[in-house]
Order: sequence, then structure tokens, then C-alpha cells
Amino acid sequence: MGAARVPVALVAGLDAPMKARYDVVVVGAGPAGAVTAFTAARRGLEVLLLDRAVFPRFKVCGCCLNARALNTLERVGLADVVVELGAARLDRLDVRGPEGSASLALSGSVSLSRSRLDHALVERARLAGATFRDGVAARLGTLSGPCRRVQLQTRAGETSEVRADVVVVADGIGGSALRGQPELEARVARGSRIGAGTVVANAPPAYEPGVVMLACGRRGYAGTVRLEDHRLDVAAALDPDFVAECRGPGPAVARVLEESGLPAIPGLLESVWRGTPALTRQRPGVAGDRFFVLGDAAGYVEPFTGEGIAWAVEGAAALGELMPRAVNRWDDALAAIWARRHRSLVRRRQLGCRAVSALLRRPRLLHGAIKLVGRSPGVVAPLVRRLTQPLSG
Repeated sequence: MGAARVPVALVAGLDAPMKARYDVVVVGAGPAGAVTAFTAARRGLEVLLLDRAVFPRFKVCGCCLNARALNTLERVGLADVVVELGAARLDRLDVRGPEGSASLALSGSVSLSRSRLDHALVERARLAGATFRDGVAARLGTLSGPCRRVQLQTRAGETSEVRADVVVVADGIGGSALRGQPELEARVARGSRIGAGTVVANAPPAYEPGVVMLACGRRGYAGTVRLEDHRLDVAAALDPDFVAECRGPGPAVARVLEESGLPAIPGLLESVWRGTPALTRQRPGVAGDRFFVLGDAAGYVEPFTGEGIAWAVEGAAALGELMPRAVNRWDDALAAIWARRHRSLVRRRQLGCRAVSALLRRPRLLHGAIKLVGRSPGVVAPLVRRLTQPLSG
């Protein structure tokens, strides 16, 4: 069922005062949380959407939306958001290494500023009836009869509590909503890289519109892409000791670009960088009594061409289908159902990214792979389709 076309600009005064109890409380207003809030509100549920950041927020990583992500947004009634924001079409992935390069065709992918995308998805959730509060940190609390408590704290230090029939935790890899739940503590993979990202206003012509550039260095890699406003988004996965040795992510990324034979980007060293904790991690569980875990908060591997957003919105769409049942009559089987669906939708599909990530850490294998792809791009076409395209049937 498609949504009516409505503006994505801020609608002042749309939210009602915050209540003591909701059908659903969603913690984290990135794509996973906002789409969950939207789908739940469209099903007639009372939803509170929370985020500790103040919107619109500065966000750089995950600016590529592949065909799978776009297909899911269309299915839930949000495709026109991407169109209205003027997303830039992506046609090609160029992989550069110290000893070679290769190009792969991309089909159905776009780039879009995360600051604008996240803000627009939150506004759609609000227009669907969800209440949104930013600048509020939330933590999963104890059970209270047929509800879960959620502890809230504003930036000014004021504390309060709300209750919900169901809580959705979608607060990202660095989120704190599950702190104090040792049985759900994320397990960080050995040797995991850290993430860093920035946006620069000017870049050399070599960084073409419509092209994702993946620069592969010996101790990390950096991806660049032009946004809809022609600025250059730069996102990297780097060895922590390499960042420390270079005294910051800017110099580390500059070295990766140099190793890969790409031109220097003016202003890269002076840019404001946003970092992440260790990227590759998994939680031992993604659900419990009256709560679900979704998106990056449920586990993460290094993505390459928009897989992260696809995992987030596909998971949100699937969880939205469970919401009415979970709110109306919770039973413990729902946690197991979500664990199976999440494993099928996300964890199995992350295997391809794990394989690519492992390859990028082995220079000799990477060099051979780049040479092979340069000669025969069709060799990796099935993997690219698996990572970026909707499943048929």
C-alpha cells in the first residue's frame, strides 16, 4: 500500500505531549528506528520515537542506498522520500589498490546525505502519528506487569520513565540502551576495524559523480561518493593502531588514498570527522521479554555499497509486521520468531561482506582479485547482485 505524497519538511507542533505509556517505544531514530516507527504508526499503534542526538544531526556514514534498500522503502510506502530529496544515481564501483584497479557496474543504487535522509524518515514517522523526542537518551528498564519500563534522560540531566507494551532498540553500534544487560552485550570480533567519516565541500574531478571509489590500503580502506549536493562523502574502516600512528583519521585516510594512487582531497585533514567504535560485532540475542533489537544495534559488519541501510530498512519492515501481534498479545514465541527472521534477513546476508572484508586484509589476495576482476568483471557479478539487489520471488 503506497503512501500519499506529503512534504518532508519539519512540521512544527505535530507531536502531542509525551505520555506515560505507549504501545511501542523505539530507541534510535536512524533508518531502522524511523522506518519501524513509521510502519507501527501506520498500523494504528501509539509510538514514541526517541534519539539522543538533536535532529537534524550530522551523520556521514551509510550514504549509499542500494536497490534492496530502495525496494524495501517502496514496499512500505517511503520511496518518494528518496525522490523528493534528489538522491544521486550511482552507476559504478571503482576499486583501487596499491597495485591495480577494477571497475564494476552498479544497478539501482543512489547516494543521499544521511543528515537529510534520517531527518526526512523521522518526519514521515511523525506524519504517520508517531511522537518524536530528540536529545533524549533511553535505556531498557525492567518489566512492569505487561509492560517494559524505559528510563529517559535529557541533555540537561532531567530523568523520567515511560512504559511500553513493546520496546524496539535501534540505537546503533555505539548505543547505550542495552547497557546493564550483560547477557546481551555485543561481542566484538578480534582485529575489528574502527569507522570514520567526513564530508568535504570540494574534491578533485577524479572523484566523479555517480561513482563509488573504494581505495584499499594495507591497513584500512576508504570509500568516497558524491552526494546529491555534489559534496564528497568520505567513509573509512581503519586499523585502530594505524589511526593512532597517523594521529587521527584524516591523515590515515590521506595515506590510504595515496597508497591507492588517488589524488589528495583538499581540506581532508582539517575536516570534522565522526568516528565509530569497533565495527564488526554481534549480539548473542536480538530479542527478549517485550523487546526487540534491530539495525546496527543487533550486530554489524563492514559494509561496502549500501548494505547497512538495506539491512536496517528490511529488518524494520519485517519487524513492523510483528508489531500488532506483539502489542495486542505478547508471547515468548515472538522473540524466537524475530531471531529467525533477523538471521534470515540480515545475518546470512552479512556473510558476503565478511568475505570481502577478509579479502581486503590480505594484500596478495586482494591484488590477485583486482587483476581478475579487471580482466573479467562478470566473475564477481553474482556477489554484487547478492549484496545490492532485491531477492526475487
